[in-house]
Amino acid sequence: MCPNYGKPSYCGVFDWLDPEICERGKELLPDMHKRIMRMEDDIYWFNRREKILKDELLEYKKRENSLEYVIMDCKRRERNLEAELIDCNRREQHLEMELHSYKLKLREYDQLAKKRHIKCLAYLVDLAAVDSFAEVEVDIEMEFEVKADVEGGFLVALTCEAVFTAVLLDWEPFFAPVALECEEVLAATIGYLGGFQKVLRPATGADMD
Repeated sequence: MCPNYGKPSYCGVFDWLDPEICERGKELLPDMHKRIMRMEDDIYWFNRREKILKDELLEYKKRENSLEYVIMDCKRRERNLEAELIDCNRREQHLEMELHSYKLKLREYDQLAKKRHIKCLAYLVDLAAVDSFAEVEVDIEMEFEVKADVEGGFLVALTCEAVFTAVLLDWEPFFAPVALECEEVLAATIGYLGGFQKVLRPATGADMD
């Protein structure tokens, strides 16, 4: 026990004694207190601002997550559209190939139809020009015009009425036995065209070669 004080285990010898504040310190102390208060206010507002920014950041993260889902959905739709585009391009190429094939077939059918018309016209000319077909009586009261040109021994162009063409198609069973070969009939027809210009009445006024 300290002999100077009656308190047990305590002695004021080691207590810190602050010196008296000087005059300059007394002048600066109020200003420092004000600055400390302003700094404490700033810290308070900064803490509030930090809390607001954290809330905004959390909201932005939520929106980012939702936008990521939207972006993933858009990418998925983009992949689907790209696959559909590839399929459409493949189908377009396939359709173009089919269209080209159909055009070729149509051209072949057109050529066959022209040959068929030439053949029917040859049969009709043979019936009108030759008297040896007495067994088949055909009365033709149809006026028609023929535009023909002979190049290299072939009848390459002709035009006639659509009804006349249909009638020829109906008469073909009668005409087919007449011609043994289409080339022979065409050759005979070319010869008949030179001798029966007045019968056929060409569309142009010039004589046929």
